[in-house]
Amino acid sequence: MLLMSCETLGEALDLLLEYHPIVGEGGDFALRHAGGNCLLIYQPHYQTCRRQRVEAVLACVLNLARWVSGGEFAVRCLQFTSAAAAPMADYQRMLGASLQFDAPEDALVFDPALVATPLIQANIEIRDQLKKLADKLLQDMERGEYSMAVQRMLRQQPQWGKERVAEALGMSGRHLVRKLQHEGVTFKLLRSSLLQKMAEERLQRGEPVSGIAEELGFSDESAFAKAFKRWSGQTPSQYREQ
Repeated sequence: MLLMSCETLGEALDLLLEYHPIVGEGGDFALRHAGGNCLLIYQPHYQTCRRQRVEAVLACVLNLARWVSGGEFAVRCLQFTSAAAAPMADYQRMLGASLQFDAPEDALVFDPALVATPLIQANIEIRDQLKKLADKLLQDMERGEYSMAVQRMLRQQPQWGKERVAEALGMSGRHLVRKLQHEGVTFKLLRSSLLQKMAEERLQRGEPVSGIAEELGFSDESAFAKAFKRWSGQTPSQYREQ
């Protein structure tokens, strides 16, 4: 809503760079001018389903830009660092754009002049009100920056314990404990909640329990099953059936 209410595409891009963490922690955006082109670059944080995540994000941004500009936005090229997962014609049919795979960056490439494109839903009063709400959301998120950093790291390395995560964040385990205490959480609670969520996602996808247990750092299926029942009150098989 905030991006839609901006006056121009350039203003919406600026606010996307500033406020995208509100939507999710999957990656970051950057804007760069190079060789007569403007590149909106997406830098993903996760490696799990990386290609699918990047394709989904850039496709969403492309279609949003087309919609809020009343169809005036035209991308020169969509770049993906991954290889194509389907025939090029399928991508072009769905996205209506030129594509480049095995590229150095994941990015939307467009004419810099398009930043001046007016948006069809522009509304200064709504934009200013929404910006205040977005500022408050960002402030609340910043107060939980260590919690978010720990969760982001554990999503990539669920087997890690407190000391290993602290080391990766450039601090001691004791220092990390204090930082998390200031945010009203504990490492154990964060890790347990995240592992439960990751386990539930994988059980819903039908992945084998043995593989889930190994990926999440449990010694065997039995240890994982006991932990999962402690979290949810159900065994993995009961949860999957439900």
